[in-house]
Amino acid sequence: MEIILNAIICYNNSAEIIDYIKNLAELDNSDVLAVTVVINDDKTNQFELEEQLRHLSIKYIVTKPHKNLGYMNGMIEGIRQYKNKFSDSIKWIVMSNTDITYPNKDFINKLLLKKYEEDIWCIGPSVFVPHKKAFDNPVLTKRRSLFSVNKTIIIFSIPVIRVLYQRISDIKTRLIKTNESESGYVYEVHGCCFIISMNLYKKILENPYKSFMYSEEAFIAEIVYHNHKRIFFDRDLKVEHNEHSVTSSLKLKGIAKLIASSMKDIKKEFYKEI
Repeated sequence: MEIILNAIICYNNSAEIIDYIKNLAELDNSDVLAVTVVINDDKTNQFELEEQLRHLSIKYIVTKPHKNLGYMNGMIEGIRQYKNKFSDSIKWIVMSNTDITYPNKDFINKLLLKKYEEDIWCIGPSVFVPHKKAFDNPVLTKRRSLFSVNKTIIIFSIPVIRVLYQRISDIKTRLIKTNESESGYVYEVHGCCFIISMNLYKKILENPYKSFMYSEEAFIAEIVYHNHKRIFFDRDLKVEHNEHSVTSSLKLKGIAKLIASSMKDIKKEFYKEI
């Protein structure tokens, strides 16, 4: 039987992990779902988390590496551990946050029944953010220029520019409400939830993500682009992203450094030809 494997990260949020998997268990056709959880913190007790998961009707595996592997690399390790333990045939891999919910119970059915072209290596669902009353997908329809990459690096490297940029972005978010896009081929989709093929997973194994966190969407987009494959935005697949509306300035400073660093890695690896 073909399954859909959902890779998620636990970072001091075991209660949210349980709630998320309970939500998965309520989806139609959830018997074809499996979950691989990677614990990226020191405090979460692996045994206690596994005990709680045993009461849920979802096949799972929990992995606790010797260190925090980050978002993308943590998920890749979780997928690898699942494949080492089970011989299931995996049709799609869902890489997601655990602060998302599935408003429609037919998410899995639609993903299984749709006949996507073989060159589609990544699928992005429609992402609605309740507190913004806006849609976050797709991120980009066309590839970033080198100028755009450099601009992002500068914005998140210089504190004054970063703060100004964030304030303008906050104002735009409050004033401009984005509508749901039509389905179609795009360059980049949102990192809170994206679906990848086994072919893309294998390519990531060959060419691991170089950064610790952030810009994973750009990395996925570039891997797909350089292998002459495609990303498809499918508005029929719907999720809600319950992201935090307020983040501390100290945390924003740390995030900015990681974004700047990860985009420098993207530039070094994928924009050599420009």
